[in-house]
Amino acid sequence: MSENLIGKEEVLRIAKLARLSFDNSEAEQLSSELSGVLEHFGVMQSAETTGTAPMAHAMDITNVLRPDVIRDSLDRDEVLSCAPAVSENRFLVPRIIREAP
Repeated sequence: MSENLIGKEEVLRIAKLARLSFDNSEAEQLSSELSGVLEHFGVMQSAETTGTAPMAHAMDITNVLRPDVIRDSLDRDEVLSCAPAVSENRFLVPRIIREAP
């Protein structure tokens, strides 16, 4: 890598926008590191991909789902009979959110 693709001034400008502060030596180091990343992207872009299908994952994976099966639900009265407190055919639980003043 002979020349930085991102200059120190641009690093400092972006850092200011992000509300970050770097001294000159840190900005110079970041300039070099970010330029290396961009250079690597260029190498990856030059790879031959003709005939390669786009993919979201490096391995061929599929979601394993079970089929939906319709079945009877639990009896409401039976379930509510096990609850420690019931009100208007619903579970009664302690209030955790207070009303706004």
